[in-house]
Amino acid sequence: MNTSVLGGRQASNDPIQELQQILSRGQSQSRAALIDITTSKVAALGRGAALLPAPLIAAFARLIFAPQYSIPSALGGVRETIAQMGGVRMVAVLMRDQDLFLALMPDSSRAISLVIKHHNTSSTSSDVVLRGRAIRAKIDPSAKVHVTAEVEKQTEHSYSIWNSLIRGLISRFSWSQPGASVPTSLLPDVLSADEYVLAGDLFELKKGQCLSKYRAPHSSLLEGDEQATITALRELFAGNLDLRRALAPMGFTVNEFGKVQVQIGGLDFYWLRTPYFPALYLPFDPNQVLLLYKEPRPYPALDWVALDHAGLNLLRMRIGNLLARGLRTTVEPFPETQIEFQAILDELRALDPSDLVGRLDIGGFVTRPMDIGGVRQRCQECIYYLPNRQWCDLPELPVPVKPEWWCRLWKV
Repeated sequence: MNTSVLGGRQASNDPIQELQQILSRGQSQSRAALIDITTSKVAALGRGAALLPAPLIAAFARLIFAPQYSIPSALGGVRETIAQMGGVRMVAVLMRDQDLFLALMPDSSRAISLVIKHHNTSSTSSDVVLRGRAIRAKIDPSAKVHVTAEVEKQTEHSYSIWNSLIRGLISRFSWSQPGASVPTSLLPDVLSADEYVLAGDLFELKKGQCLSKYRAPHSSLLEGDEQATITALRELFAGNLDLRRALAPMGFTVNEFGKVQVQIGGLDFYWLRTPYFPALYLPFDPNQVLLLYKEPRPYPALDWVALDHAGLNLLRMRIGNLLARGLRTTVEPFPETQIEFQAILDELRALDPSDLVGRLDIGGFVTRPMDIGGVRQRCQECIYYLPNRQWCDLPELPVPVKPEWWCRLWKV
């Protein structure tokens, strides 16, 4: 297994072990990295494949999550490297309530943009890439070569209601041929039967045109700046991974994404700002980014599960280290009544979402069991503890925990 070091020194064992866990769940030729986007320090491991240069990985991470740290003089080299790798082909951005899928159509300067609400409503995954790639293949038969038989098998059930409609549309349209015109009704005809698609646009990037547009009746999306969006997409697919610049003209609040999948040439890059779940906004460690990059697989959620698991473990390590190093928390008074319990919840709700230390303090966390009123209490016996994820499921206190820890919101 190929190993890189963090900042020129051997990285601590715990992060490296998490990278090993990611790779052990993945395919051969997979590579993983942990990046500090403020310092550009990178820890990296590879499984049967050469690692990309650490400065390049750090540059990618900064462009996506913290462009303010990017070095302008290096951007030209990054763009050139992306072009040599085969160019940006697809980008999926997972946000709090909806996801964005952006992709080039094969062998053309046309690009599709889809806004999709979460189909898989669990906190750890979304089917945006699976769904987006299937839709791209449905509206352009030439994209079929980019979707494996396994993907089609997995998506068949989701689209069983409207598959016959799509096949009919494909037989009528030959717009993917060079010089062919595109009916403006293309996206409405294809997408209106899918309740999860909130919006869709088909752009001709070279000519600066929107060829077809769809907005779901139940969507509250505002119209963005069309020409600015086209310009931003040109930049994105030309190798500029500054996603904030790409998303802003579309009307998105760009500070809330923490999961991004990018296809560059023949590699998929999975980026996780640790930790981040679309359904639970947890910006507790905004400077750390996990990366898994590898050849595409039919079902991307399998790779996201490995990254999510590692991201939670890294945050759990951070919490444990804070408490072990003497972080003082408010363990008393223990709430004896529901009114006292509710008062603590109100304090937690008033915190900034990124205030991890405040959450630990008000919650009264310690890394050992406590005896309260003659009862030995620990997270493992609390009604809010999820044993499979080692997670506190109290909405006001969404943090990963260990079974032997305790907080003063313990309840049976």
